[in-house]
Order: sequence, then C-alpha cells, then structure tokens
Amino acid sequence: MPSYILPEKLREELSKCPGEIKEYVMHPGGICIAVGDVVVKELVDNNTPPNIGVVDYKTKRGRIDWEYRGFDLLLRVRNPPGHITQDLISTIDVAFKSVERGWRVLVEVDGEEDLASIPAIIHAPIGATVIYGLPDTGVCYIEVNEEIKKKAEEVLAKMEKR
Repeated sequence: MPSYILPEKLREELSKCPGEIKEYVMHPGGICIAVGDVVVKELVDNNTPPNIGVVDYKTKRGRIDWEYRGFDLLLRVRNPPGHITQDLISTIDVAFKSVERGWRVLVEVDGEEDLASIPAIIHAPIGATVIYGLPDTGVCYIEVNEEIKKKAEEVLAKMEKR
C-alpha cells in the first residue's frame, strides 16, 4: 500500500486554513477531531476532550510530556514527517469506528502528526469538526461537508506516492 509524501509545491496550499480561524481553542460541539498537541491539551485541560485527539508529543517549541486524560482508547502509529502512511489512514479509520461506539480515542503518532487532518477529514462524518493549530496564526476549524471531503481527497491525490 502506498505512502503519501508531501511535495514542496503543496506546502503553501496546506498552510492555509480552508475553514474558520479562531484565536482560541474550544470544543465546537458534535464530533470533534483535534490534531496537534497544543490543541488536544487545551481541550483536555478544559475538560472537553475531543472525540479523537492526534498527538506526537511535539510542538514548534520542542518536546511536550504530559498525560492525556478523558480518552477510552489509545492507538499508536508510526508516521514519518511529511508523510501520510497507510498505517495512519487505517488508524484514523479505526478511531472513527471506535467513536461510533461512543469511545474517545487518542492517537499517538511516532513521527509527525501534522498531516493527519487530511485523512481525518476524509473519514469524518458530515457535520464533524476537525481542528488544528496554525503556528503564529490561530486555530483552524473545519466543518466537514462533501466539498471539504472532496478537497482533502484532491490534496491526497496530488501527493507523491511511494
């Protein structure tokens, strides 16, 4: 199964939020998928953990060590920087199936979780919200709809496959 690698030409496109940018982290209600340690930690610290949190224990400031609470299931996956591996895609899919059972899931990524919002959008149910931090900008909130799913699939299709 192929791994997807982010080409340099897509980096700028992915640095833009296709949803709404807010200055703060808050649970949007409904099904929430949070990608990134700072965003997940803020939600957990506010006692509103996301349905799915995706972390790698790193931020632009370096390594973060803390214990997450409020999750029913822990999934671990390896995903190198700048990649979306089939394992990451499968793990996100398992996480959504677990959410359907009423569980909250934490996905720990060995490597980098930055691109996990793409498979999260693809696998999320319509109406769910995917949130992630944009360094030095704010928090991107994407309400999942058919158009956003199609854009995420198009981005994945533009990535290099190995």
